[in-house]
Amino acid sequence: MSGQLLRMIGPSGTPSPTGIDGMDYRKIRPGVGPYNMPTNLAIGSCGGMFVVDGYGNARVHRFSAQGTLISSWGEPGARPGQFNVPHGIDCDSAGRIFVCDRENSRIQLFSPDGELLTIWPHIARPCEVFIAGEFVYVAELGYHAGIFAWNQVDRSRTGGRVSIFDLEGRLVGRWGGGWNPTQPDDFYAPHDIQVDSQGSVYVAEVKAAAAVPSGTDSTRFPSLRKFARR
Repeated sequence: MSGQLLRMIGPSGTPSPTGIDGMDYRKIRPGVGPYNMPTNLAIGSCGGMFVVDGYGNARVHRFSAQGTLISSWGEPGARPGQFNVPHGIDCDSAGRIFVCDRENSRIQLFSPDGELLTIWPHIARPCEVFIAGEFVYVAELGYHAGIFAWNQVDRSRTGGRVSIFDLEGRLVGRWGGGWNPTQPDDFYAPHDIQVDSQGSVYVAEVKAAAAVPSGTDSTRFPSLRKFARR
């Protein structure tokens, strides 16, 4: 592998005109195409690509394997099918698209065509979802870090944590909570999650940026953790 660029999808450095101002997702204009600060990408079982356009937009864009835009869905808001910072995305073997609707604290499941299938509520600001076999791994930012300027840190609620669900949304495992991020099994600001072929779980955190709004000294907190399957 030489690292040679094969393809770019979308004009580099030219964000779509969504009206976003100062990272304030509440000002996003609906119905605007790709992209404005996209947050993640997943490859569907159909072979296409699904891009979640989250920081500066509130949409999911579906592309063919060749990079042709097929469809887009979503708009700003908290009603079913709407998004407030859609941040993470993955697809299961049945073709369902899992979207982390971060600031609405839920995961929304869609068909490849954008039809809303179901909603998994009561998830603490999910940043990323990773599907491995029959389990769904979710990195949850929680309510102690990474808070927008117009919100308040809420230490009465959970902090960063990892949750594992089955494919029907039933909780099967959870650890963390953000009460002591210096401990090996706790978190400050989980931002990404992956699982390898051995079942080990990798959790990456954005501790420096997440600490800015609350003024926390995050220098002692780990940025990457690996958990081995027992």
